[in-house]
Amino acid sequence: MIELDQELITSLECPNCHTVEHILRPLSEVTFEAGHCPTCGVLRESTLTHVISGEEDFLHRTLFSVGIPPLHIVRAHNGVEYRFYELTGDLPEALHFRHFEQTRIALSPETHSHVRIKEEVKGVDNKDALKIKSPAVGPARGRVKLRG
Repeated sequence: MIELDQELITSLECPNCHTVEHILRPLSEVTFEAGHCPTCGVLRESTLTHVISGEEDFLHRTLFSVGIPPLHIVRAHNGVEYRFYELTGDLPEALHFRHFEQTRIALSPETHSHVRIKEEVKGVDNKDALKIKSPAVGPARGRVKLRG
């Protein structure tokens, strides 16, 4: 069995009109407004779980799609002992501190970003007083991906 460190809402059922919505989302991602029935407006009853036993009908879903973040450590229990598994398969896509390290090449004025505000430069007009340079290639460029 996999034991999650947060509750998952598997479904919301209206006690008034008995409509059921299967959602499978972390409790922290479901708003109070979403807990109300879209048909009659009554607060729905939620079915929660924090355990995956292998009998669920959502096993085709990815861990990420049910709120397990990349590089997370998952706790598993077999009835006798606990084991912990780090999701290291996500490692190549994760953001690392080394993506922000500056190399000797990146320290040259041509390759790193800088802003000069109202700097007095001999022979330069005021229109050139504010200069912003962006790096053509940076150590973190293309590594940050936001997904909705």
